[in-house]
Amino acid sequence: MTNADYSITRLRSIAKRFEQNLAELEEYSEGFPYHYVKKGDAMEKPELLRNLATNAKTIIDIGINHGTPALYRAFADRPFVLIDPAKNAEEKARHKPREYVFVNKAVGEKKDTLTLHENSGKTSLLKPTGEFKTWDILDEYEVEVDRLDTIIKDLGVEGPFGVKMDIQGFELPAIRGMTGIMDQVDFLVCEVQVRRTSEGVYQFSDLIVEMHKHDFVFYNFMNQWKPTARFYDVVFLRRSNSKFDQIDDR
Repeated sequence: MTNADYSITRLRSIAKRFEQNLAELEEYSEGFPYHYVKKGDAMEKPELLRNLATNAKTIIDIGINHGTPALYRAFADRPFVLIDPAKNAEEKARHKPREYVFVNKAVGEKKDTLTLHENSGKTSLLKPTGEFKTWDILDEYEVEVDRLDTIIKDLGVEGPFGVKMDIQGFELPAIRGMTGIMDQVDFLVCEVQVRRTSEGVYQFSDLIVEMHKHDFVFYNFMNQWKPTARFYDVVFLRRSNSKFDQIDDR
């Protein structure tokens, strides 16, 4: 066999395998809804975050950790309120918005003092439990807890508000502590626990029921789908929001 004949035979073999792989890929993709096949989390895309807003004038970031850069880029023209109870949280944040005020408190259902559990990358007012106890508590200390509506009233910042909340299982008490401003909330992006990750943590359905009390309903997931997800970042919008009348069939 000449070199040319060998090359042609080789190319035909590669083409056949490619066609087989392509057919398998098409069959796989047809088995999943479009919105499950995402290129990265929506939480990392400023344009998608910006599209959530209808009339938000101030953005509230609760549980900043290292910061939420996509959120800050999405609303670079808006003032922020950053809230985190950890020691030196403002100094440790790698990303910050252009204009903000910082509040060194935890957010909950009532004014209180609770113990914050901290490791190098996470803090929580709840203790991790069971299979989810994957990080050692490096420090524990008391922090001040306050209602979000009280914090906002004391600051005198202007609504309506866009709210992002990521506080490791304490989201339900925090939502119960913002009832005084709920009628001024434009959108809420909230990390929602799916598994029992901590002692005393709520279930996903509990938070949905609480949001329904304030006429907010589930809008969309912001993360890629996982068969055994620990949590999802979820968007809640007011029931009357016109975005519920829009559809993307791609």
